[in-house]
Amino acid sequence: SIIEDGKKELNYCEMLNRVLPDDIRPLAWVPVSLDFSARFSAASRTYRYFFIPTQAKTGQAFNIQSMRDASQFLIGEHDFRHFCIEHLKKFTRIVYILLRFKRLTILPNAWFLQIRGQAFLWHMVRCIVAILFAVAQRHEQPSVIDSMLDIRTTPRRPQYRPANEFPLVLHDCQFDTSQPLGTPETLTRLDEHLEYRARASLILATKRLDALDSVRSNLSVQSDHLSAYLYQENDEPQRTLNWGKDALARVRISSRLKLEAQYIPLLHRQGGMTYYERIQNMGARKRERLDANERKRQDAECTDRVFHATMRKFGLVFYPTTAVLLVKIFSPIDHLTLFIFI
Repeated sequence: SIIEDGKKELNYCEMLNRVLPDDIRPLAWVPVSLDFSARFSAASRTYRYFFIPTQAKTGQAFNIQSMRDASQFLIGEHDFRHFCIEHLKKFTRIVYILLRFKRLTILPNAWFLQIRGQAFLWHMVRCIVAILFAVAQRHEQPSVIDSMLDIRTTPRRPQYRPANEFPLVLHDCQFDTSQPLGTPETLTRLDEHLEYRARASLILATKRLDALDSVRSNLSVQSDHLSAYLYQENDEPQRTLNWGKDALARVRISSRLKLEAQYIPLLHRQGGMTYYERIQNMGARKRERLDANERKRQDAECTDRVFHATMRKFGLVFYPTTAVLLVKIFSPIDHLTLFIFI
């Protein structure tokens, strides 16, 4: 805490934790300048995407080494328009440290990949992960990343779906400011809170895994019914098959063959219109809305300053040395972010 004129600084994190929901917890705070912006002052952002390195339908293990090889093409400054949402104008991004693959010690079957870059967006990371998963599942070669970053050879964005947003976490934001410091009281309560929630989540996962094990161990199907389901000829005598021991492997092999037969390589798919083609084909009203959104984006750079001025107008200012506080917020369900408190 900061002591000024004999007064001890207020414990802002504890004050906020009393009124915030259970899934949001301030960690620490640090004084910053009045023109600081949580959004535009960030030097870089770090995302983590958690995953189980096997395909759910086929049970086939991911090729982690291929993911590592593909990720190397992303390091540096590139044009990421094929990994962006369509209405963006600024496509160039810088990746500083990409894809730290790590197996979680608490759950050996779970991994996360980490990406740290400049001005990366939530949707963009989901697109990158989708392509890396295609590489990990052996549908694509690692060099597909290099091809998609080369706008001259691949001018149009291939059609594909971004990865699921649920496992994605905004893990940290890096600022060129002092490191926020917590207090023993805040961190003790946070540790206890996360321990409780982690235990509850593990118990829920254990219950579901036990139900899955029960299905695979105790349930059975008739061989002719399974053959009919898989559109296979049934030449063997009819018999009862244990689902987990005998039948599931056949279902997964069939699913893998279907996926391989149906998969169209990214560079062979139909591409969408380029950004400039979409602009040219827009009607007058849509173009007006686009221009209006661009003006809003530019005006958003001043939003924080207006917010600060408004808060000061209503007298919500603490000591002069800590008029603006950078408070680090942790949300164990959604993401870690940063919050400005005046």
